Amino acid sequence: MLTRYSKNISAFILYATLFIFSYSVIDKVLHFDTFYIKFARIPLIYNLKLWSLAYFLLVVEIIIVALLLNSKTRLIGQYLAIGSLVIFTVHILSRYTLNNDTCSCGGIFSFISLESHIIVNLLLIIGLTLSITCQKRFKGIKKLGLGLRYNTRKID
Repeated sequence: MLTRYSKNISAFILYATLFIFSYSVIDKVLHFDTFYIKFARIPLIYNLKLWSLAYFLLVVEIIIVALLLNSKTRLIGQYLAIGSLVIFTVHILSRYTLNNDTCSCGGIFSFISLESHIIVNLLLIIGLTLSITCQKRFKGIKKLGLGLRYNTRKID
């Protein structure tokens, strides 16, 4: 019973992560100039080659989506998603605390508050971590032969 719930929760977290990362990629591709202008305002990366870094972030998000879509590479995709979410959450928190600046995200995230955006990121980070933990635990149970098997023998 617990395994079924954890599988359903893991699936929900996976779909939510896929949706957010896919949406982010599509929004950045469709509005790349706007993304680049907002990206160029970040003071820490002012002297770097912004175009290459902006494309790099876009490619990383595409790779994460591709890894999450494939069941064989999903675990790697989840780890990369956690890493990118942690980096981005720290970035928007530092930007807010240092400059009292709002999030420069586009799309649906431009309509929510910074606090809500941070909560969404933290929920995804926690959810992905729990999902990875459940997957590893379930694989360990299967390796030990302790999977969910029902005894079909009739007792007289």
